[in-house]
Amino acid sequence: MPQDNLDNREHGLNRQLSAGQIAMVAVGGSIGTGLLLGSGAAIHIAGPAVIVSYLISALIAWIVAMALGELSCVHPAAGSFGVYAETYLNDWAGFIARYGYWFSVVIAIGSELVAAGTYMRIWFPHVPVVVWMIVFGFLLLAVNFFPVGEYGTFEYFFVHRNRRGTAAGPESASSIFNRRRFRAQRMGRRLSRRLLRSL
Repeated sequence: MPQDNLDNREHGLNRQLSAGQIAMVAVGGSIGTGLLLGSGAAIHIAGPAVIVSYLISALIAWIVAMALGELSCVHPAAGSFGVYAETYLNDWAGFIARYGYWFSVVIAIGSELVAAGTYMRIWFPHVPVVVWMIVFGFLLLAVNFFPVGEYGTFEYFFVHRNRRGTAAGPESASSIFNRRRFRAQRMGRRLSRRLLRSL
């Protein structure tokens, strides 16, 4: 795709987020309820050795972030890695990069809603998880209808306020898995123990 066409698509875009807002949006996107609940489950099953896999994942994410930083310095464009794949590879690579990212965000938001509903069952055990998923889904949708500047302000203060409770997250999530609600997980552990004994 010619460079002129890419530049025309970006004409009229305005930057309304500050550096602090962008940083807090990144932190809020990477540390969420799904991560905390998933970390609790992983620590409960595998123990503290999970930290090694998290360190390897962090190294890979850091390398990708540095590569994207270099690309954004050379070619500052709205659209990020989709534009870079389209510019430096081909149109099909740009399509795959954009829709692969879209699919991963859809899955991540769904897992965040399930995790939020699971946490809410602690305080409201008689309310089904689906109700909390719908409530938080509408709340998330309402926040995303804000203009970009207001959304950035909301995200900045929300993440900054909730950053303090992040350290207690995996421990509280692990305590959820100690309860008797998760029969399938216990059954999987029993089956794996039986399999190991038979070997």
